[in-house]
Amino acid sequence: METNYVPRVGDVILVRSNSWLPRAIQFFMRYYKRSRGYNEVTAITNHAACILSLWGVLMVSEATAKGVEATKTASNYIAKRKVIIKRYKGEIPEHFSKVAASYFANPHKYDFMNFIYQMIMILTGFWIGPKHDRADRRLYCSEYIAVIFDDLFGIYKGETWNKNPLDIDITPEFETVYKNF
Repeated sequence: METNYVPRVGDVILVRSNSWLPRAIQFFMRYYKRSRGYNEVTAITNHAACILSLWGVLMVSEATAKGVEATKTASNYIAKRKVIIKRYKGEIPEHFSKVAASYFANPHKYDFMNFIYQMIMILTGFWIGPKHDRADRRLYCSEYIAVIFDDLFGIYKGETWNKNPLDIDITPEFETVYKNF
C-alpha cells in the first residue's frame, strides 16, 4: 500500500464521513458486512467516487444530489476526507475518462430511493428497486462506479443497480493502494 498516494485516472475513492446520513449508511454497511461474512474488509465507508482526467486535470467524479458531476481536483478532495483508494488491477484504457464523463452529458438524476432499496436488500437479501435499463435513469454513488467498470471491463456482469460501497470495496478486481484512517 502506498504511503504517499499519487492519484491516477481510474482510481476509486471510498469515503467515510460523519454526518447523519453517512453514519446511517455505515450502520447498514456494518450489518451487511456481518450478514454476508465479509470479515476481510477492515473499514466501513459510505460513499464512492472515481478519478478521471478533464483537460489534463485529475478530478473526482461522483454521483451527488445534483447528478453525476466532477467538481473537485483529486488531491484537494482526498486531502479533506477519510478515504480508501482502490485501484483496478488491470490496465486502465485511454478512454476511461471519456466513459466516466459521458454520464455528465446524459442527465442522470441521483437515486434518492436507493437508501431504502439498499436497506431492504441488506435486511432481506432481495432487491426491490429498478433493474437493468430502468436503473440507468437514476444513479447513486457506488452504482455509478459499478456502471463505469462494468461498461469497460464487465466485472459486475451487468448487475450494477444494487452495488453499495462495501460491494465496491470487496470487488476482487480492485486492490487497496491507500488508506488514511
